[in-house]
Amino acid sequence: MSKSNEYIQLIISIIGFGVTCGIVSYNSNLFLIFILLVLAFFIFVSIIRLNKKRLNAKSISNDNVSIECAKVCNEIHKIMRANGKEIDKALSLRQEDLMRNKRKELIAKLTKEEVYTKKDKGYLNQEKICLTIIQNVMGLDRVLLLCEQYDFRICFGKYIEKYSFNDEYIQRANIDFLGWSYILKGKTDAAEKAINRGIMQIDNYLKDNEFLTEDKKFDAIYRKIRAYRHLGSNHNVYRKKPDVALEFLYKGKNLLVEKEFNDYYKKNNVGKLQEMEAGLDYGVATCLLYKFRLKNKVLADDIVNMNYLKSALEYISKWKNIAKNFPNKHRYVKLLILENSILQEISKLTNKNFPAELKARNPIEEVDINMKEIESYLNLNIYSDESMIYYLEQKLKVFYQQVEEMM
Repeated sequence: MSKSNEYIQLIISIIGFGVTCGIVSYNSNLFLIFILLVLAFFIFVSIIRLNKKRLNAKSISNDNVSIECAKVCNEIHKIMRANGKEIDKALSLRQEDLMRNKRKELIAKLTKEEVYTKKDKGYLNQEKICLTIIQNVMGLDRVLLLCEQYDFRICFGKYIEKYSFNDEYIQRANIDFLGWSYILKGKTDAAEKAINRGIMQIDNYLKDNEFLTEDKKFDAIYRKIRAYRHLGSNHNVYRKKPDVALEFLYKGKNLLVEKEFNDYYKKNNVGKLQEMEAGLDYGVATCLLYKFRLKNKVLADDIVNMNYLKSALEYISKWKNIAKNFPNKHRYVKLLILENSILQEISKLTNKNFPAELKARNPIEEVDINMKEIESYLNLNIYSDESMIYYLEQKLKVFYQQVEEMM
């Protein structure tokens, strides 16, 4: 219900209350005065609302940044939709795989010809625009996430999956643009469907390309591990079914420790390997915390149940100091917040026979230390301000220029 409707209903209720209780009557001047006072109240509130709306339009709040970013994304989406329609119209095919193959054949054929018809030239231009759209949008993945443009990430992901020729882009479209965005929006079924589709595409990619370079092969496996991490990091799953989330995370961990893959990343990018392993272990620790919370409250102090907290803290201790040195401090802060949640659970325990490792902790003091550390990093964090809007606007201008050069 809109605010205006709420106010109108409030006015009607007030008038009805006044008449019913005999505070005013239809035959008295008091009724007219009463009506005028109510209308004055409504006008006063409306003026305040309009003034607030005007100030909000001038402010750089996170909400306002999100609205302005959405406007820019919508412009990109308009071009994307128009481009997709033109390609679809030229091919008249629904099935994506068949359409992709026919497009490849058509592009190869037309690029060999020396003389184009106007229609053929128009089609090749649409394909060039399509490639430009995809290359630009792939670079927006993180920015759209920070601006909370989940719906546009989903729209862009669908476009990439349908129109891209690049296997990596298609896999990322399903796993990140679609899968993770659906998770953030609470759409678990859609998320799992998209991510599992991405995993299947990776499996086919690895199976059908036996001559892949090491870089491409292990990058694809890395994407598959991230897919399992996404599935295990779904808050709607680990809060209610932590064992299901753990299954996904252990699938990722098993791939991570495979010797060939592990040796490759230790040699070429140990930081990327550590960040992924820390993310998986963070997910496992989170699941263990929820396994503890979901146990019967009567058994909350049971020694077996308390071992979930003990194991979770071990995972955090393993990564806390390492994650502090990651270029992106996001993982480090999340580990501290999770540690605080576990320490707060420990502070509630009444059974003095719980594990010695837990008994030795000082939850209140440790939480306080962690809070100060978290605040020190959050204070350094760049919040969403007008720079996000300007960046997207600049991206859109560059994009327009590239499209105009092709027309």
